[in-house]
Amino acid sequence: MIKPRSLMLAAALCVALPLSAVHAEIYRWVDDSGRVHYSDRPVEGAELVQGSSLKRRDPEVAAARNAANRGALTETAGQIGGQLQERQTQQTVQADLARTRAEQCKQARERYEKSLQARRIYRTLADGQKQFLSDAEADKVRLQAKADVDSLCAQSRK
Repeated sequence: MIKPRSLMLAAALCVALPLSAVHAEIYRWVDDSGRVHYSDRPVEGAELVQGSSLKRRDPEVAAARNAANRGALTETAGQIGGQLQERQTQQTVQADLARTRAEQCKQARERYEKSLQARRIYRTLADGQKQFLSDAEADKVRLQAKADVDSLCAQSRK
């Protein structure tokens, strides 16, 4: 059986909780250009709006809240737009990097294939003359070409 004292305590709590939310402090002030502003934080020259005026659903308060909400939504939309643009830029950079790596891999493979197929390998000197490499030097060039393929083509797969 519920005691009357417990029932009264529960009823008092139910009534007190919603009233505490209604009595939130809201401050009102007028700026230099004559615009009325509302905030939940005190500002120099602001007056505290009483809870009773909130119960009437003052149209100015509702309009101020709506304007504040629109401003917050606009700011959030701007942040999201900036994040989307940044993400798109990152994706573009990643795609460009992948294309560059694929091209470098292709060129390295071509150099390696040419070094394998060539009977003699040469390097071009500053004056345009060809200097043919010895068999040991040519083997080093082929090994380096293979290492370049392994390195560049492994990067292009990432």
